[in-house]
Amino acid sequence: MPLTIPVSAHAIARASYLKREHLATPGAIDETGQLLDLAQPESDEKF
Repeated sequence: MPLTIPVSAHAIARASYLKREHLATPGAIDETGQLLDLAQPESDEKF
């Protein structure tokens, strides 16, 4: 059975989250159309 795009995207994001890898999307915008601030500090929060 082939994986759909949402399922495979979730699997990639979940694996990255569990490995604590930083994901970024340069040029991403939020729901209001504003450019996201990619310079946010990473938290030291435990997962």
